[in-house]
Amino acid sequence: MKSIDTLRKEIAKTEEVLRESIENLKINPDDYSAKLLVLSSENYLGDLLRELDLALLKESHHPSDKNDFSE
Repeated sequence: MKSIDTLRKEIAKTEEVLRESIENLKINPDDYSAKLLVLSSENYLGDLLRELDLALLKESHHPSDKNDFSE
């Protein structure tokens, strides 16, 4: 599984691609490639968000050693 920071960076990049794809689709509404890019970007973003949710859930149930103050 990817790290939380890596997922957040990838989500930000994918959100930017999605914004640009939507703008391109507005300009070219009949372009099949533009439609496909929007759909695939939305799906990939959804996958990344689910993966981030899982990573955050695992982290909250299994805190890393950095929070362990035992000696």
